[in-house]
Amino acid sequence: MDPSGLFPIPACAKSLLNLYFPLDLLNHTELSLGIPFGMDDILGITFTRIWLDPNTDLQSIAGIALVGHELVHLQEQVAWGMRFGGEGVLAWIGVYGAEYGINRLKGMDHNKAYRAIRTEKEAVDLQTTIENDLAKKFPDGNPCPNSCNRQ
Repeated sequence: MDPSGLFPIPACAKSLLNLYFPLDLLNHTELSLGIPFGMDDILGITFTRIWLDPNTDLQSIAGIALVGHELVHLQEQVAWGMRFGGEGVLAWIGVYGAEYGINRLKGMDHNKAYRAIRTEKEAVDLQTTIENDLAKKFPDGNPCPNSCNRQ
């Protein structure tokens, strides 16, 4: 962990997530426990790095799947950055926010508006897949039994 609180994806989680994401992305992703911007009601947020709720267990099925969810957003932001240069992340945030706003204008409550954002659907779908796959592979619910550094 560096002084700013950033740390890499734990080895066990990285090895399991490598089934869904390229190793290069996993090796260059920085995590932080603690949600910025006073957004206490969410479990994770991604803007070029991933911030997670401080109670996230990064060695659990749910925690690993949550990192997978946020990695979907990170991949999208990297892709937008490649298309639009340094403004890619800002463009991604703008489209994300616009979709949310349009959904609210359609009369959706906060949760429905959030879930209807295209990138959230993709992230939730993969998160669910990861959870289901890990639950089948580790019926005892412990995908990282030999990890001594449980968050």
